Amino acid sequence: MALTLPGIAKLRNAALVLRETTGYAYLPIIVPHEEAGRDALLELQRASAVPDDQWHQAEWPKSVVSADRSLAQATSEAHAEQQRKTLEVQRKALLQSFDTQLLQHAHAGHALVLDASPSTRHALAEEVVVYLNQRREQLRLHKRRLILVWPAALSDALLGGAPDLWSQRVLSVVLADEDAMVTPSNRTHREAVPMLPSRVISRRANPIIEAQLAQWFATHDLRRANLSGEDALTLAEVLYERHDFVEVQLLAEAVDRAYSHDDHLRSAGKLRHSLAMHSQGQLAQAVESGGAAVEMFRRLSRASPAVYEPDLAMSLNNLANFQSESGDRAGALAIALEALNIRRRLSKVNPAIYEPDLAMSLNNLAAFQSETGDHAGALATALDAVEIYRRLAKADPAAYEPDFAGSLNNLASFQRQTGDRAGALA
Repeated sequence: MALTLPGIAKLRNAALVLRETTGYAYLPIIVPHEEAGRDALLELQRASAVPDDQWHQAEWPKSVVSADRSLAQATSEAHAEQQRKTLEVQRKALLQSFDTQLLQHAHAGHALVLDASPSTRHALAEEVVVYLNQRREQLRLHKRRLILVWPAALSDALLGGAPDLWSQRVLSVVLADEDAMVTPSNRTHREAVPMLPSRVISRRANPIIEAQLAQWFATHDLRRANLSGEDALTLAEVLYERHDFVEVQLLAEAVDRAYSHDDHLRSAGKLRHSLAMHSQGQLAQAVESGGAAVEMFRRLSRASPAVYEPDLAMSLNNLANFQSESGDRAGALAIALEALNIRRRLSKVNPAIYEPDLAMSLNNLAAFQSETGDHAGALATALDAVEIYRRLAKADPAAYEPDFAGSLNNLASFQRQTGDRAGALA
């Protein structure tokens, strides 16, 4: 199992919250299956840089009785009673263990992890979340950073069992089937942000998301809808996938108003606003919002380059496309060069992660060079992109052959422009 780029992008936002939180924080992560929960925790710890001695994963009984299944299959009343007793013993031991781990042993600021995603834990998981809801003030007093991994199939139980705790969340990460997929064991893990929104939410109805959307549609007000800035950005991605670009625009504008002093949220909001404007054919507004996103990401990157430079490169790529479409081809070329330089630098440090983005930036730059009449430059840039995609496609043809073919097609066009018709044909 491996997380996809959209899933990684979500968890990277959550990791940023963990790194910057000094007091109490509640972070629920909704996952489609157990494997996604496991990978999410591994990625979250890695990206948040929480050391092992500050990352405490609560221990569950090794073999939890599944109440519904075991009692239904009990061959006798005596057997059923034994199963009930076993479940009760496990419940008491588990909650007592949580009391020790949550309220006594861990130090302030340490990450406390409760993974309720395995199906073997579902018989006790709902009681656990009620328990946590009852102890929310103690968690806050002890400054615990609580991470709860919860199966999407039981999302209603999470909301119903912990309504007060849920209202105190700093962020909610919802991983869909598209965010985790089965891949070959030698597949390189790529951490990069795509040029367009990550389409992070499954097309299938998610009760948490649908409830939040209903509140937003009823109020069009973040506070009255009980939406955090991260909630609003997630909903904007859902609505972008549904081609409801007007609502994406409204959500992004609401984030901009509500978080005027938070460049982290405003930059992501401006990015979504620019894409909504572009999708509605309003290129001038797309350029304006895209430029604002770029400036915010520049400021954030100066303070924390490791976190924000990939976002800056992505926003620069978007802005270059908007400028090109609006007729400012020279401006687009300059912006695309800036994006390329960032990705070239990132790729030198970690080629396995950033080379695919570098190849995409090279393809974009070649197109802008061609548009401004630099056909020889476009050809040289396209050749660089082809060589990267050729290498990537050789290692992982299923993932990269489509990009490799598109890059070859671009190269042939630029070869024809420079008079090399035989090379273009080949």
